Amino acid sequence: MAPIAAAALAAYGAEFVVVGGCALVLLGLQPQCGDLDIVPATSPDNMVRLCEALGALGATRRPRAASMSERSLTSVHSPYGRVDILVGRARAEYRSLLRRGVTCRVWDVDVRVAAAEDVRRLRARYRDADRVE
Repeated sequence: MAPIAAAALAAYGAEFVVVGGCALVLLGLQPQCGDLDIVPATSPDNMVRLCEALGALGATRRPRAASMSERSLTSVHSPYGRVDILVGRARAEYRSLLRRGVTCRVWDVDVRVAAAEDVRRLRARYRDADRVE
């Protein structure tokens, strides 16, 4: 269901890069995923579009763009599963993830997906950080 959620957000005009398990599914490297992790473009206009898109997706708790921009991570639940918006990662890596990533077609919608190497690197970094805390 996460790839469908990614396509819906992209069709609404939100700019982001898919990372995490959904990225590996879209790249054909893994059969399924549990949620949708995205690294958004952090421009004010895009954050507003993303919030509107989450509302259109049926998010149960639609965040406000200003509050989402201030947090490192915002998680929302939708009929298509959980969506994690990684704004903290976006501040540091959005442009490089976008540049190295690829475009995948999902239900006739172009969805930007991080390169497999970047997905694995991010997973390893956060797995190590979780062990330290």
